[in-house]
Amino acid sequence: MKRLGIDLGTLTDQPVPLTDAPDCPGASLRVSRDMVTELERGGERFLPAKEPIPFNGMGNARVRCSNRVAPLTKTASGAAQFYGLCHSCSALEADNRAALRERARPK
Repeated sequence: MKRLGIDLGTLTDQPVPLTDAPDCPGASLRVSRDMVTELERGGERFLPAKEPIPFNGMGNARVRCSNRVAPLTKTASGAAQFYGLCHSCSALEADNRAALRERARPK
């Protein structure tokens, strides 16, 4: 209930319901066909690609994820903020970025 621009629900210190957490959109990865094959062997599933991954290059792939996004904090109005990805997809993207940095490093 709002009156005069003040959200009175924040004054009651009621816990924020976490049932409305959004679904994770899945990690977005820059991969080669070999990397996709290796990830699929590890159990990852991918959404259908908009553009196919080139045979001799890199392309974009999105992981199919069914996890919920974790809550981050409560705002002043008491609404929950959420991470953009679930913990698993966030770690997968971080690993992918680290692997890309390693490949780009001069030898």
